[in-house]
Amino acid sequence: MRRFYERVFDDPALAPFFRGHGADSRERLVRQTAEYFAVLAGGPERYTGRDMARAHRGLGLGEAEWRATGRQLAAALMEANVAAAERAELLALIEREKNLILER
Repeated sequence: MRRFYERVFDDPALAPFFRGHGADSRERLVRQTAEYFAVLAGGPERYTGRDMARAHRGLGLGEAEWRATGRQLAAALMEANVAAAERAELLALIEREKNLILER
């Protein structure tokens, strides 16, 4: 997750959404995202963050940000040598969360 967020924080299209987040906040994002993905994948982890709709409400995230985030996640998973089947599985699980995250 750390590499994914490094990529997100460096992405000019996504970085503005994280302005004002200090190191502690960023670390919490990394931890909670890892928890969330593990729960989505059926693991025994417990997610300690807010629900997706509430966590993203008011940010104005749209399709462009969704695609940019997906590209960064896919690239980070490839850098971590996650097998193609597992990458596809995780990305499909996350795709089901899209309507909770984007503002329409």
